[in-house]
Amino acid sequence: MSQLRHKLSQPEDAAALEIFRIGFGFITCMSMARYAWFFPLETQYLQSGFLFKYYGFEWVGMLPGNGLYWHLSILAVLAFMVTVGLFYRVASILFALGIAWFFLLDRAHYLNHYYMVVLFSFLLAVVPAGRMWSLDVRLRGVPQQRFAPRWARWLLLLQLEIILIYAGVVKINPDWINLAPLEQWLADVDGLYLMSDLFEQRWAIMIAAYGVIALHLVGAPLLLFKKTRVAVLCCYAGFHILNHFVFVIGIFPWMTLFASLLCLEPDWPRRVWHWLTARSKPYLGTSPGASVTPSLVGVPTLAFMVAWLTVQVLLPLRHYTYDGDVAWNDDGHLFSWRMKLTSQRGKLIFMVRDPATGERWGVDPRDHLSLFKMRRLSCRPDMILQFAHHLERKWQAEHGVVGPEVFAQNQCSLNFRYPAPQIDPYVDLTTIERGSSMASWVLPLTEELPDPIFAWSRTGRGE
Repeated sequence: MSQLRHKLSQPEDAAALEIFRIGFGFITCMSMARYAWFFPLETQYLQSGFLFKYYGFEWVGMLPGNGLYWHLSILAVLAFMVTVGLFYRVASILFALGIAWFFLLDRAHYLNHYYMVVLFSFLLAVVPAGRMWSLDVRLRGVPQQRFAPRWARWLLLLQLEIILIYAGVVKINPDWINLAPLEQWLADVDGLYLMSDLFEQRWAIMIAAYGVIALHLVGAPLLLFKKTRVAVLCCYAGFHILNHFVFVIGIFPWMTLFASLLCLEPDWPRRVWHWLTARSKPYLGTSPGASVTPSLVGVPTLAFMVAWLTVQVLLPLRHYTYDGDVAWNDDGHLFSWRMKLTSQRGKLIFMVRDPATGERWGVDPRDHLSLFKMRRLSCRPDMILQFAHHLERKWQAEHGVVGPEVFAQNQCSLNFRYPAPQIDPYVDLTTIERGSSMASWVLPLTEELPDPIFAWSRTGRGE
């Protein structure tokens, strides 16, 4: 233990850590500004009338009036302050709390890249990343520290490694091995010239599907080794840039690629700057020397690192403790880095029944939710259960029905299979509590992948 604490306490150039702070702040600042000023908040949040909640976080609510606009605008300002290093510690903590609150507002808007932003924002609130290239140093008289303890960069880097490795692990499943749904997605890609034609070749799709697994499971660990990190980083750069043009996945490629630079030598920004400005002179490198006395990492800091990384390793595995197929019932899908892994399309309708009179009402969710939320709802059992409980409360309050029963009937297509029933239409969903086993009300997946799935995709089945 003492050796580990000693190694983690060793000082190293803080340049890489500072650059990550600047890049993270800039990307999130632009993202928050886009949400505040261009995202349809009115239809997706303010006028929705119903927000889907994460289990255990039902208490997270929305600010009244135009509070959500102010919330996101303030987050953009805080992200800018992180970028420039102004009141860095306070700004990073407030940003982490604020982005987590916004993230937890509505489960329907879950995106892996915003979950990643939440994680990195909390870690940046912990590590010393604002002590060099920052306005705190220039304007507020904060002492400049050119070196940072090794644990700061490695905590961020290990978090990235967990994300990348799980992104490969989750793809080792029968559907992905059989090229579903990647084959169908690539069949619909247009406008990439030679790439569009290449995506029609099965051998090319096989290389892409299996190459992604190899890149994450083999490439991610190789980022940690000096001899292989540059080559693997170039592969990741190509992968993320291609993803940006093929799929609409927001800031994830750029955030991940930027975070991957943490695997390089901690003084890599100085090396690049020297190469750009003074190539004729030898680069002398940076070394803390005897003038910097490392402060042994404290037990609380070490305990936090171990606890944080342990949770990050175990949380994506929780679906193995649940009944059923996570790809079908969505139980354990969140926070597990199951990215670009499934295609779900379905139809859904609810029926509300008055047990006293036998009167029935058919409820189409499209009359109550935005199109985006309706598409998310149709094949996600936990969201269906939440909406059923919402209808129970609505019929009690507005129709005076005592103890209304709510049933759901849907047809769901997973990875372009033929649509199949997912929710047991004979189970009263008001009797089901969130967090309980889904085995009693979610039907098992019985449909097999169509053969050939590529030809089916071309005919438009599954739309």
